[in-house]
Amino acid sequence: MRIGRETVIAGLPGVGDWAGLSAGQVIIAALDAETTTIKKLQVVMSPALTGTPPPRQPTTQSLTKPQSPEIRGELTRADANRAYRLSTETVRSIDAVLTYEMMVPGVTAREWVVVAAQAPELPGQMNARSSLDPGGQPTWDLSPGSRPLLVSRVAADSHGTSNKIAARVQYQATLLSRHLERRQAGDEGTETDPIPLGNVERQRALARGGTYELDAPEFRRWLSAESLAMNPRESEIDYARRVFLVLKRSFTYEFQERMDRRLSRVCTLRRSDCGGLSILLVAALRTQGIPARILVGRWAKSAEPGAQLGGVDYYQWHVKAEFYADGVGWIPADPAAGLVYDQAPDGLRYFGHDEGDFLTLHVDPDLVLDTVHFGAQPTPFLNGGLGVWVVGTGSLVNPRVRQDWLVREVGAPSRPRRLAESSRGTPTSR
Repeated sequence: MRIGRETVIAGLPGVGDWAGLSAGQVIIAALDAETTTIKKLQVVMSPALTGTPPPRQPTTQSLTKPQSPEIRGELTRADANRAYRLSTETVRSIDAVLTYEMMVPGVTAREWVVVAAQAPELPGQMNARSSLDPGGQPTWDLSPGSRPLLVSRVAADSHGTSNKIAARVQYQATLLSRHLERRQAGDEGTETDPIPLGNVERQRALARGGTYELDAPEFRRWLSAESLAMNPRESEIDYARRVFLVLKRSFTYEFQERMDRRLSRVCTLRRSDCGGLSILLVAALRTQGIPARILVGRWAKSAEPGAQLGGVDYYQWHVKAEFYADGVGWIPADPAAGLVYDQAPDGLRYFGHDEGDFLTLHVDPDLVLDTVHFGAQPTPFLNGGLGVWVVGTGSLVNPRVRQDWLVREVGAPSRPRRLAESSRGTPTSR
């Protein structure tokens, strides 16, 4: 946790106002998995910001305890990361279109409000552009994560009929593959050094609350039972690999239309879908001070007509994860794919490897959408369709949704597609 000019340490259980810490100091703390008490602490001095006095050097008096061998061992974690490199390569540029229609037979609408995710710039995707038709305008979700969104207000008399809304979201992006590799002897590496994680991004990738119920007793008991406290000489990469393999060994993949992805539930049942498994991986890393986040999106391939998952029409939605290792960068991990598809002895085909075939629509769960007329509405994920609200009269009974997901590589010929109709989905509408 980086201390700014006026920032006091926050987010560590039981820690209040620590006096004597200067601007530029970095706090690294390892927490006991069961009690959340601090077991190890390191203060590292970084160069002072321009125009600010140099920070004071840490002393044993300022830490209240003399430095122990365990704390000195913490320094080897950064060294351990240097054994790895993350190779990246541009794989493809895509044009993806989500076509979405909702009909509510019993409604006479005056206005529709439509919200779509706006694809962000990330290590795995560049040149991201998003547009919502009709009339999409950029905005942000109302949570502390402030994820970018697109919102459209459509008068019923100017677009479509009074009981139907049709929208089209277009995404364009350049996708990159990422592969974690061990450095060979004498390999100095030619890759570009990763951009250091900024204060705001780091804080967001360590946040607790909402879906990340890091203090849930069931979750804490699971961490303790699996001995998932970080070892003093263990790097972020080695620890993340260990958690990944625990999930692969002791969990089962299961998808249902309405999943309870709370950590307490997932740890109790030891089964979940891609969202629940990725959330659990990220949560475990965050308890050890490792920045991590889930990536919510869709595979960069067109939906297959008639495809279903768990009895539900399937449009290529998926959730995976990534974590940040200092000196290496954001490292991908897909625990659900590892469970379902990886039969290799080491079980690491989907740890540290991303083929550049996935489009992230937003980072992390628990968005809060501004519905204009109905206040702030929480939405766990926004990759299964659109957020839709309607102002008017009548009944919201029996809404019908049709959608399609068409992806092509830029330069490849497009082909017409018909929308697939479903009455199973429950749209976000009022």
